[in-house]
Amino acid sequence: MTIPQMKTLLESVNGFDKKVVYYEWPINEAPALPFVCFFSASETAFAADNINYYSVPRFAVELYTKTRDLTTEALFESKFRENDIYFTKGTEYLNDERCWVTVYTI
Repeated sequence: MTIPQMKTLLESVNGFDKKVVYYEWPINEAPALPFVCFFSASETAFAADNINYYSVPRFAVELYTKTRDLTTEALFESKFRENDIYFTKGTEYLNDERCWVTVYTI
């Protein structure tokens, strides 16, 4: 999946049109919570006989919310499952930003 395809997929989640950005929001341009930042965290390659045939980006999708929002998390998880996207998930509270971040690695 390409970066534009991932952005389109994430923006298709109900309520997240124009609330998704690659890497980070410009200073003073982030929308109100909740919003999503995503980036290519690494790549998985298929190689044999010292030839790299193709590589696939692995994305980190960061969902930022004011409070822990299991309903919104379920929307993203359903979207991933509908598109046969394997994911792992971790959640933590960010004291400095006073919000929650749920990170999906896909």
